[in-house]
Amino acid sequence: MAEPTQKTANRVFVNPSTNREAPKRVTRATVAGNRSNRPTCGSPIVSLKTKNVVAFLCLFDGLRTPSIRRLVRKPRTICGKPLLTFDPSFYAPSSTQALSDLYRNSLNCPSEIVVDPSVQTVLELLRKHASSIPPHRVVLHYFGHGCYPPSDGNIYFFSDDRQRYKPLKIATLMNSCACPVTVVMDCANAAAASKLLGTKRDTFAFFACGAGESLPLSTSTPLDLFSCCLFDPFTAAMWYKGQKHCDMFSTCNCEDDGSTFQTNQKQNTQRNIYNNNYNTCKINHKNIYSNIHGNYNTNNQDCNYNNNYDNLHKGVNQNNIYKTGFYHKDLNNKMYNTINSNNANNNEEDCYQMNNCLINNENLEESVNVQNPESFINREKVKTLDRYNEMLKNTGGSNEYKFDDNYALPKIANKKFLKGFLMAVLESICFETQDKATFDLFTKDSATATMFKGFALSQRVMMSYNLHPSSIPDLRPMMTSVLWNFWDIALDASITMSKDGSKKVIFDMFIKTFTSYPSNGILPLFAFFIIVPEFHEECASRLFAYIDENDEAAALEASRTNIAKAILSYPNPSAASLAIVSKIIATSNESPFILNTPTFFVLCDDPSVVSIGMAVVTLAASIEYQQQFKRLAELCIEHAIACAPFSMLLFGILMDKSSKTAYFEDFTYRITPLLEDSRPDVRASTIYALNFSKNPDAVQYIINLTDDKSPMVRIQCMYSLLVVYKLVKQPIVFDRLNAFEKDDDPSVVEHFKALKPTFPRAKLGHNESQIIAANPIIRNLFTSIKNSRFESRFDSNLFGNIPIPQPVKIATTLESRVPRIGTLQLDKPTE
Repeated sequence: MAEPTQKTANRVFVNPSTNREAPKRVTRATVAGNRSNRPTCGSPIVSLKTKNVVAFLCLFDGLRTPSIRRLVRKPRTICGKPLLTFDPSFYAPSSTQALSDLYRNSLNCPSEIVVDPSVQTVLELLRKHASSIPPHRVVLHYFGHGCYPPSDGNIYFFSDDRQRYKPLKIATLMNSCACPVTVVMDCANAAAASKLLGTKRDTFAFFACGAGESLPLSTSTPLDLFSCCLFDPFTAAMWYKGQKHCDMFSTCNCEDDGSTFQTNQKQNTQRNIYNNNYNTCKINHKNIYSNIHGNYNTNNQDCNYNNNYDNLHKGVNQNNIYKTGFYHKDLNNKMYNTINSNNANNNEEDCYQMNNCLINNENLEESVNVQNPESFINREKVKTLDRYNEMLKNTGGSNEYKFDDNYALPKIANKKFLKGFLMAVLESICFETQDKATFDLFTKDSATATMFKGFALSQRVMMSYNLHPSSIPDLRPMMTSVLWNFWDIALDASITMSKDGSKKVIFDMFIKTFTSYPSNGILPLFAFFIIVPEFHEECASRLFAYIDENDEAAALEASRTNIAKAILSYPNPSAASLAIVSKIIATSNESPFILNTPTFFVLCDDPSVVSIGMAVVTLAASIEYQQQFKRLAELCIEHAIACAPFSMLLFGILMDKSSKTAYFEDFTYRITPLLEDSRPDVRASTIYALNFSKNPDAVQYIINLTDDKSPMVRIQCMYSLLVVYKLVKQPIVFDRLNAFEKDDDPSVVEHFKALKPTFPRAKLGHNESQIIAANPIIRNLFTSIKNSRFESRFDSNLFGNIPIPQPVKIATTLESRVPRIGTLQLDKPTE
């Protein structure tokens, strides 16, 4: 045997007996397929549910060299919650729990909090929480109040022994996160990190201030104001309101950083503090009085001043609104007099009204005639302190006074109402100022949507300190929206009026404004008012009239809000409110139903409410069927006559989507009386429901209506006979079907031509599901609800003046959809 040559010796053979060389592996160039365009880096592409919050509290500021040129402020609060210690080795559990509760209440997700973490600790937490499978969004909340501000692509943490600051590259931090993140940068120079954070896809970021800006230096402003706006907007909004209207008569219930603490102090201590504040305020006011009216050293003038001040102070202390820093100079005396006269008989919950708050010059002059001014002052001081101590007992329930957790604000009776109203106002501001793509992007995830609304408030609050919060993706300015004035007026009304009176004033103002100047920008406010029981009816009727008049445009805008979900969650919905939901579903082609969404309309005794509720479920089931809809089939049969035609339409769609398992008993004789109804929509929907009957007698009922005067009824007969033919298999069925070829109505003839190719397979019992799916009655329902004047059609003919939809081509055989391989003609290869 010959020796192999060098060339053959180096070959690798798969089979030595065949002497065949193994094929070489060739790397092929990647072929770009027909893929959708991917967004550029930094733009979010999907919205995932936020799973966790990781908070880095970098609070210790003792490593930087103190300097007289640098004003050092210690962080005293975290989102309005007190920091009881700064030692990372012994961090207060109560502070940790308060912050965890804040995240859970605002974002509805758990959190892990570390104080003054090292870089290694940060990376370990990121690997723990930001690498979940399947991926979930994680919020990274950075408190940089005790570190160097971000610079040169770094953010600062601590070394392991906390003896020095240690930088961490922002790129390293983002690369350590395998899942999408939302970053909150609450520190000075926060926006300096925006360029690097924006390079990662599907990232949201909120920055407390712009590049080169510092956090507020005023000791009356908390350092964590930006975080408080994002995660506790109501507290921040109330604090900001108090700061705007603070006057010399305000008693300070907060520490030097403007926060309120939950403390228990003895009542005697509070008396001394209040007494000192009283005297100090009196001296300050006397100096102002002297500067205005001149320095008078006579006893008469001093007596005049004392009486004037004490009478004014008496009026101030009778109204707790002034004690908290709300001095409404701009409101008219007439308005206050009206409020006082309307609320003269109110009880304890009206204790914040303006009784005798406006003291005119005549009252002040009458007080000058007191014979013993000093005793008068003492008596008034005793009365004031007694009223104050009584208020302490009422608020605290004991001899210990507990500060309210709303930044030294009065206890507002309708606090829950105001909280919901504020969130609705913030959503309306975002909805009005941002474009559709941006708003939808920020609101897909509920946690991101909450921070989105809080960011709108932060822009307004931080602007008063000449700071400019920013975000990724970039948001338009929202601090100049006119809806801020609406919030301010609503808050004033809530403080100065009774609970029910203020709510009525706020709603009336909203409805009158919308009626005079209708705008899609305030649609999110309807989602709030429509679930308030006393306003539900009027709110629903006004909104339905607006949507019905504007055809699809207003309904499409309403579909971007939570109006539909709010109505479905309301325990006692009206017919108008459910009609709004039906229009939103029909226009947007999206179902607001999720797992276990309640259907409260089934408990109502009003047939109109049940009927329109059935229409809502019919539309939703045709878009996205859910198993919970199955239990409504029995309701359709029980209310077949009272709620027709909607009961029959819903029953038909439930039987279709559930493969005829929604209802097993024979329902034929329970619904056949509807075939004699005078309304053509009722007869047509009943024939549609008979598609799913297993009773052979149903065939004859349908044949009897083949000569009906309504084209929609005749078309339904055509589709139904093809489905129920298998029950009798009699030639008369197709004899009646062939008669439709010469029908007088063109739409009937068009549907006959579309159905005729299916006749051979229908005789064999095939194509049943395709024929039912091609039935135009559900598409006609969508069109009827979308179009205007739906209310008139609801009571007369659901399909009146609505053109019958064009027929859908039905695949008759498998070959018509997927050609056989044998039928393909391949060209011969060229030689």
